[in-house]
Amino acid sequence: MAVPAAHALHIEPLNRLKKGLAKSRLSHALILEGSRDAYVQDLALHMATHILCDGQDVTTQAPRVFNFTHPNVKVIESPKQTIAKDDIIQLQHDFNQTALEAGPKIYVIFDAEKMNAHAANALLKFLEEPHANIYGILVTHDALSLLPTILSRSQVISVQAATFKSIENALLEAGYSSQQSAIAATLFHDETRAKDFLEDTQMQSMIAHIPPFLAAAHTTQSLLKLLRDYWPDLDRDKHGVSHILDMMMLYLKDVIYAKLNLSHKALFSDSISLLEETAKHYESAQLIAMWSETLAFKEKLDRPIHLSLALDNWALMIERGDVI
Repeated sequence: MAVPAAHALHIEPLNRLKKGLAKSRLSHALILEGSRDAYVQDLALHMATHILCDGQDVTTQAPRVFNFTHPNVKVIESPKQTIAKDDIIQLQHDFNQTALEAGPKIYVIFDAEKMNAHAANALLKFLEEPHANIYGILVTHDALSLLPTILSRSQVISVQAATFKSIENALLEAGYSSQQSAIAATLFHDETRAKDFLEDTQMQSMIAHIPPFLAAAHTTQSLLKLLRDYWPDLDRDKHGVSHILDMMMLYLKDVIYAKLNLSHKALFSDSISLLEETAKHYESAQLIAMWSETLAFKEKLDRPIHLSLALDNWALMIERGDVI
């Protein structure tokens, strides 16, 4: 495989990486977020090469990195729907062995959003005890699909062919509200898809009802009943379920922000008072557990499941505020 030249979108993040290396301040965990047209997988391999060479000439190392033949660089690219815990355990085992060549060790995980809950938690343990000279690069199209605790221990670098801000501004100019524009621009890195999403009345209903849905979890209301009242046909629509889970994860992140007194970062900007009130009723561990279980449910949508039963179990989990 020939080594592709760095894309124009990669120059700024590569310069940031080089500065971090030069000052010995590079994070041991990097998350590269970007759409396919931003070629973030290539960027990850370019970054791995620069970390290996640490300011030296990269021409001799780059072909080995891009051909996956360098012994100090491990790449996980799963053809399956999920990246399992065993994949992460094998990675940790490999990195505990003596290096065949001097220098740093680097692991690259393509499609990191494929990690199931067990794999993500295994990786989190790896990140909590960073080893000198070991670097991780996680590549994903959506950083918010990763555990908040992984995000908090990593440096997120977003590389988009169309930036979040440009999509958000285009939606604002089209007449959508600040809240709608921010949510759609976060969920989609494409202006047309974001507009299609906001034109769907069911999606608008989800944006409106997610905050009171979670707020009701600490009252005497039945979330199962609310789920059916708000979206009566949801159990026959995997596409709709996927979107509601995406938005629930965004809202749970906003509630976590509220617990940290960072409500100004919330995407659900029309519901600040409600999310702050909701945050008072949950411990951070509960919110992270709900986020993780919601992600696990989303992963199951790619497999044959009893959708109505799965929805009921998920609503019960939210109502309890903990893992079932």
